[in-house]
Amino acid sequence: MKAEQFATLSFLLFAFPLAFSEQVLDHYRKPVLPSREYYIMPVLPGPSGGGLSPNVTDSSFKCPVTVIQRFSENECGSPVKFTELGEHDISVKADTPLDIAFKEKANCATASNWVVVADDFPFRWIGIGTPNDHPGKKVINGSFKILKKYMVGYQLAFCPAHGTMCSLVGKTRDLFGYRLVLTDRPLQVAFFPAHV
Repeated sequence: MKAEQFATLSFLLFAFPLAFSEQVLDHYRKPVLPSREYYIMPVLPGPSGGGLSPNVTDSSFKCPVTVIQRFSENECGSPVKFTELGEHDISVKADTPLDIAFKEKANCATASNWVVVADDFPFRWIGIGTPNDHPGKKVINGSFKILKKYMVGYQLAFCPAHGTMCSLVGKTRDLFGYRLVLTDRPLQVAFFPAHV
């Protein structure tokens, strides 16, 4: 390959990375669509737990603004919607900045979108809403991504608005379920349509 051709190909690959982004597929191998709602569940059913939902924790002032994974594999959790930030494609792409929001929220919460919260808890954790929903705590601005890392299943990541490193989303045991946290031991998840 001539040097000029290689340089042109290299420029196209780095200038237009989203053109080569892989579609995110649901459990039934169909594209995940921003117009639909999905349950986020473990890739492998069993003792690893159930779906995700907002819930009360010891630090959420009796309002369900902490994202947890249900203990029971029989609980689907609450459906979410994915919204791509910036350009909007027909389907959700892997490694693309996203807003994730639950379909519904409690009346005591101001919003249902996912955020990252920092306080005296050992990990930075996933909550919902705005700074008003987390008084006395630091809410970190940023976006989420879906990462394809396995033959089946995906990982979730959070990328702060001011920074270059994204963090993987995992869980730690809490009183009402597994609290979602930023960790190096990520969840392996699949997406199930809320309305088949």
